[in-house]
This record gives sequence, C-alpha cells and structure tokens, in this order.
Amino acid sequence: MKPIELTLYDPETNEVIKTYTRSFVPWGILKRAIRMKNSITTADVKEEDLDEIASLVVAIFGDQFSLEQLNAGADIGEMASVVRAVISRASQFVEGRPPTSGNPTPAA
Repeated sequence: MKPIELTLYDPETNEVIKTYTRSFVPWGILKRAIRMKNSITTADVKEEDLDEIASLVVAIFGDQFSLEQLNAGADIGEMASVVRAVISRASQFVEGRPPTSGNPTPAA
C-alpha cells in the first residue's frame, strides 16, 4: 500500500518546510477515522468537524508537527488526500476487506 504523505509549506514564502510520510495507520487512528466517517456528513461539515479532522491528521503523523503548523502550512488538496486515504483504509477494514499489502494473511 502506498504511504500516506503530507507536505507542510511556509505560508509566507510557499517554500516546502518538510514532507511527512506514514507507511501504516496505527490502530488507534483507524478507530478514530471510523468514528469520524460515521459522524461527519459532507453536506453539513461544521468548524469543529474540521478541527477534529486536523487533529486526526496530526495524530496520523505521530505528532511530528503541531495543529498550528498544520493549519498554517498544509495545502487543502493534500489534507483531503490524507483524510481520503485513512478513511479508505478504515472503510476497507470495516467492510471486511482488509487493505491489501505485500504481506497477505494466510488462509485458515
């Protein structure tokens, strides 16, 4: 499975500050993503929903940057890609289709 990636930019210069990657989604993040998927509707996204999504993104990358740094330097398109990737993995797991990887589960 392709790693999840997010680049933070300097808001004044648009220069790349750092690109973060995550090869796996920790179990606790998966649980949070499933809860969010079930509670947030795209038709009625509230400011607190966006704050929860941003907090989730910070957690996905192991708190390597702050919420303030994310809010100031993240591109909306990249944020959406990160959220979609995590929700996709969570959805596959919940629907009984574990995400594919290079390490398949042996048949029972």
